[in-house]
Amino acid sequence: LNMFKNELNFRHCGCEYLYKINSINTSYDLFLKPFKKDYLKETTIFYNDNINSFNRFLIKREEYQFLNNCKKYIFYNEEQNKIVGYFEVATKNNYDYYINFSIDFAYNIYLLDAIKFIYSKLSHKNKNFNLYIKIKDYFMNSKELLAILNENNMELVSKSQILAKDYLKQVKQDNLFKNA
Repeated sequence: LNMFKNELNFRHCGCEYLYKINSINTSYDLFLKPFKKDYLKETTIFYNDNINSFNRFLIKREEYQFLNNCKKYIFYNEEQNKIVGYFEVATKNNYDYYINFSIDFAYNIYLLDAIKFIYSKLSHKNKNFNLYIKIKDYFMNSKELLAILNENNMELVSKSQILAKDYLKQVKQDNLFKNA
């Protein structure tokens, strides 16, 4: 980590907290809709708008990044016709599943219902599996989401740093464009 930061000039731009979802009551009130390509542009805008403004340039996603093989769901507010949550479930071994998500600040309370919904969907297909959720502190509501998981006795597995590399070249002193 020191080598990346000090020698290679990477900088710390956030942290990712990984929580394990242990046994959970699967009764939920929230139904997530399956993601469709029709929601691609709206989902991209929603996801990027929930990133802190000072990290948005480094962390934002493009539309093509939502076209992966992960199982995806959206939390859609029918009354306002807008997306208020995006949930992506990834796995490499069909045993360990990871939830990557973004949820609107006003709907934080529904995070547990979303987890229960996803847990329920996975338990219908798999008898044995592990479910993890990633909280990234570059989202505006990350502190509240961390509090929700801690209050509900979710197990913190790890905290990782997210590093970024800026590829900007400094303008030399004697350059014609130094004041530009």
